[in-house]
Amino acid sequence: MGEENPNNMVGIRKKLSGLLAEECARRGLLPEQGLIYWRERILLAVLGTAVLLSALAAVPAFFLALEEKLWKLLILDCSAFLLGVSLLLLKRLSYNIRASIVVMGFYGLGVSIIFNAGIMSGGPVWLFTFGAMSGLLIGLRAALMAVLLNAVTLAALGSLYYSGHLEASIPYYLSGIRAVTAGANFVVLNLIVASAAAVMVRGIEFAADKERDISRSLSEEKDLLLEVRKSLEQEVASRSEAESLARESELKYRLIADNISDIIWTIDLTTMRYEYMSPSVFRVRGFSQKEAMEMSMEETLSPSSFQEVKGYLASELARDGSPGVDPARSLTIEVEQTRKDGSFGWVEVTVTFMRDENGRPSKILGVSRDITERRRIEGEKRELERRLHEARKTDAIATLAGGVAHQFNNALSVVSLSIEAIESPSLAPEKRPRYLNNIKSMKDRMVGLTAQLLGYARGGKYQPKKIAAGELVSTAIELTGDMVKAPVTMEKDIPDGLHNLNVDVTQLQMVLSALIANASEAIEGEGKITVRCRNIELSEKDSILDVRPEPGRYVCVMIQDDGSGMDTETLSRVFEPFFSTKFQGRGLGMAAVYGIVRNHGGHIEVESAPDLGTTVRIYLKSAD
Repeated sequence: MGEENPNNMVGIRKKLSGLLAEECARRGLLPEQGLIYWRERILLAVLGTAVLLSALAAVPAFFLALEEKLWKLLILDCSAFLLGVSLLLLKRLSYNIRASIVVMGFYGLGVSIIFNAGIMSGGPVWLFTFGAMSGLLIGLRAALMAVLLNAVTLAALGSLYYSGHLEASIPYYLSGIRAVTAGANFVVLNLIVASAAAVMVRGIEFAADKERDISRSLSEEKDLLLEVRKSLEQEVASRSEAESLARESELKYRLIADNISDIIWTIDLTTMRYEYMSPSVFRVRGFSQKEAMEMSMEETLSPSSFQEVKGYLASELARDGSPGVDPARSLTIEVEQTRKDGSFGWVEVTVTFMRDENGRPSKILGVSRDITERRRIEGEKRELERRLHEARKTDAIATLAGGVAHQFNNALSVVSLSIEAIESPSLAPEKRPRYLNNIKSMKDRMVGLTAQLLGYARGGKYQPKKIAAGELVSTAIELTGDMVKAPVTMEKDIPDGLHNLNVDVTQLQMVLSALIANASEAIEGEGKITVRCRNIELSEKDSILDVRPEPGRYVCVMIQDDGSGMDTETLSRVFEPFFSTKFQGRGLGMAAVYGIVRNHGGHIEVESAPDLGTTVRIYLKSAD
């Protein structure tokens, strides 16, 4: 006989192994399931081998059964073959049922062979295999039960032989000692093999479980490492992107800072040295970027500006972190900076704090703008305004002098004519008092004019006394009753409970009378004058930039007309001495009104617009 080719045997084994793996897969089992998979595979291998070998042995067994007339054995072999095929093909039965049927098949076959062929036939071998396969396919408990069943079976068969119910084909078991010894050896060997098979399977199962646990642990660690790796990759990518954006941002802002006309700079609050200075410092101060950064703050600023900046910095650091103080606040001041040629230039500086990770100020970020030219233009503008004011003042004084001279001349003319008439011998005695009254009237008129001039100059003498505001205003309205004539009407709103005032009654009545007279003169045709009084209390919010008087309690007297009104230019000059228009009486009277009201600690406002009339408000301090 020729030798078998090893390569052919390896190929056959691989093919059979592949078939078993495919069948397990069709049953839903994979190698990752460990012992369950391999037990199923062993069971399929046993069934497949048994069916294949049974098919090969079927022909000679059939003829043997016919020749020996072993009909029971023939039926048993056929039944076993059909059972093996069924177990191989049926997939719905669970593994434990199929494994139990297979091992019990070994047991049944062994007992049947012993009954039909005798104790020294192949029956005991099948019983031996029954125990071993029970341990291999099911487990240790099944193996022990199988060995116990084999021992009981052998004991029962021995009893049957000795009692004569079964005929012994060989006289070996006629000796009791030999029978017991052989049976004991069989059981011991069967127990050893079955236990070993079961323990080996249990060990394999434990190793498989351990392997699965290790594999699962490694898989979890692998997944964790993959997640960590992914997280690190994302963080690296994020940081790389952030660094890239930061570089781009720094490049962009540095490009802006290097090309902007303003000077951008930073100072470290610890060292008080410059950390950055934009190149535009050369255009503004004449120093290079390096030279400017090497200078201290004291060397950068003029002495007075340095002291001012020190004060601002100390104040801002002291109040930093206080409730209500905005950490992102900024401050704008104007300071003088040194130039390389030794001169000084004005800059407008806007500064804010840069903060560390704890929110504390660590640096100063500043932007300096050259305002030297702006300051020069503003200075020239102020000088022009001063000159214009002086010119207007001179013009006003000239107008005032001319007006005073004109009125005094008129009054003196009346006085002179009256004196001449009195001295005339032809004057009748009864006419003498009339000329004396003219002289007295002109004297009073000049005294009043002098009082108004003193009031405007804030040098007038006042005799204040306490009076109810309502009484003061009502009396003034009565004194001016003849000045307001039809078709002009007057409406008054003077409520009870107005504060008392501490004023010069004569002067204030003259003020109110002048305002009512002016209102009457401003109305052409039909119209209305309204006089209204109210108690008011002004807060600090109301007293801004001298628009309103200082906070406190006041009586507000409002005189309103619906006359021709004034344009913006006329309104801006309404308090100038003797400034007037053809049809308006707001001349020396309004200037005097302003001086008298201010000398009483009060305030006066005028609102007017063309064709919308004029409203005058006087605020007088309460004496209560």
